[in-house]
Amino acid sequence: MRRHIEIIGNVTADATIYSPQNSTNNRVCINFNVAVNSRFKDKQGNVTEKAHFFACAYWKDKANTNIANFLKRGVLVFVEGLPEASVYQDKSGNHVPQLKIEASNIVLLSGSKKEEQQQSTNNNNVNNNSNDDNDDLPF
Repeated sequence: MRRHIEIIGNVTADATIYSPQNSTNNRVCINFNVAVNSRFKDKQGNVTEKAHFFACAYWKDKANTNIANFLKRGVLVFVEGLPEASVYQDKSGNHVPQLKIEASNIVLLSGSKKEEQQQSTNNNNVNNNSNDDNDDLPF
């Protein structure tokens, strides 16, 4: 039997780094949340979309926390690790079940939407400034 989970989704907020007090080792926890969308048909045949939220914890050495700089809101990520069920209390005092992932591997699949828009704008500017110096090429 294997306890393992893999998800692909968007980071919902910028990652935070938590350093446990009284820790004797040199480890920190990078915390972030991922939203995974799923589509399905309801009983009436209408296509419905639902978001599932996962809290993720990624333990690293203090010197290797560079990935936290890239875990920004809107970034598409692949996360794999061990699932852990927990319950937290919301602002109204209700107990809400939550699935946490103790991440063992994270792969960045895209930059944030803001970065992609800036990159797209920059690429358009570069393409518009091209010169036609290759007029004598046969193709």
